[in-house]
Amino acid sequence: MKSFVTLSLAAGAYASCCTFTLTASGGQSGTIGQLDDGQNRIGGGLPAANFCFDSGTITDSAGRGCLLTDEVEQFQCDLNKSPQSGFSIESNGTLEYSGSSVFYACPASDTEWNLYTTPVAGQLKCVEIGLTASGCGSTTCSSAPASTVTETVTSVSTVTEASTITEATTVTVTECKATSTPIYTPTTPIVTESTPPETYPTSTPVKSTPPVTYPSSTPTESSFPLLARIRRSELNFSALYLPMSLGPTTWITMTYPHTSPTSTPYWSNTTTASTTTSTGASTCVSTALTGTYTAGNYQYPHLIVPVSSSSPDTAFGTQFFGTISSNVSTIFNFDIPTSYSGHTCNLIFLLPLQSELETSSYEFSGTGGVDFEELSGVATTSTTYDNAPSVEADLGTFTLTEGSSTLISSFACPAGEAVSYEAKAVGDTYLYFFQDYNPSPLGLYITVC
Repeated sequence: MKSFVTLSLAAGAYASCCTFTLTASGGQSGTIGQLDDGQNRIGGGLPAANFCFDSGTITDSAGRGCLLTDEVEQFQCDLNKSPQSGFSIESNGTLEYSGSSVFYACPASDTEWNLYTTPVAGQLKCVEIGLTASGCGSTTCSSAPASTVTETVTSVSTVTEASTITEATTVTVTECKATSTPIYTPTTPIVTESTPPETYPTSTPVKSTPPVTYPSSTPTESSFPLLARIRRSELNFSALYLPMSLGPTTWITMTYPHTSPTSTPYWSNTTTASTTTSTGASTCVSTALTGTYTAGNYQYPHLIVPVSSSSPDTAFGTQFFGTISSNVSTIFNFDIPTSYSGHTCNLIFLLPLQSELETSSYEFSGTGGVDFEELSGVATTSTTYDNAPSVEADLGTFTLTEGSSTLISSFACPAGEAVSYEAKAVGDTYLYFFQDYNPSPLGLYITVC
């Protein structure tokens, strides 16, 4: 019997990607889960998210491309976005980006942390972490394309019979050494034609809208905006909900029906010093934005900018969190719709009980004294303690308490204009909070009558 060997080389990616889950270790630890919009998070009781690695890119089980957002470099997976290249998984399972295994976890609440490749400026609680892939790091997953070799061994008898035996063997050439067992073993010989990438079943599609620049109207009692936290590139701060990043982010707006509460809100107005408070305004506040539901006409801040007397020339950019402490105050920008013309606006601060919060949280200590000021101009992402707008009017000092709704000021709505307010601590007050309109609403708002 004589035999010969035929070798054929097929360069390219695997016919199927390498699937895995992620676990964080270091400053924060736990399984990486996902919000419905694709944000990757530690904590919150989220189930483990499944990912797919292919030629240096990552997608999730819904087929969304995983990427780092502009400016703040948050690691998340976005619908209808191409996955970002540059990821690799070492032989020990360590996930790397651009050759670095260092990631950061920054708090989204007391129990959940978002993932970044750089710490977010202005957030003091970001911690360094590492990410480990489970399910595909023991072999190889690198940003270099894989090469496969198909070996065909044919045995021919010297008599009249011939028999052919075909064996397919995959050899991987990448940045890390492969083990003898391939990630993917084909059942048929590999051909040189590229195989279309495997696609995951997608979740119910979200109808996206082009980036908005300014809401022309505000929510009514029958519906209010649920601003999905789906980040895109290029932010327009003046249009969107509670941005946290230092730079552009785009959000997708969805609405859903909502009925007004039938019960009386659990808190009452606790204003301690305001010469503009009236019975009519107070009634308006309690019916327009309640402790359990967000309904009626209201505005949330479109820019939240902390400034620090300890770092007077540092611009921290815009945040999700407001900070009111001995050395940090926060400026809130509001854009008042033209439809508010002829109406009365009310500036209110909501500080519900911790037990009433669903998606937010806060840290609160001290006497609760806060001085609110109207500024002569609006803040930007470049605003610092030194260059902040001057004070137009001091609205007074108020004592915030847990479970309270405080009316700061009532005034004729400056329709079509942008306005800024600054909150400063008085005495030993410390308040660090995640501004959120979800039940129960927390933070600074403007309601309209």
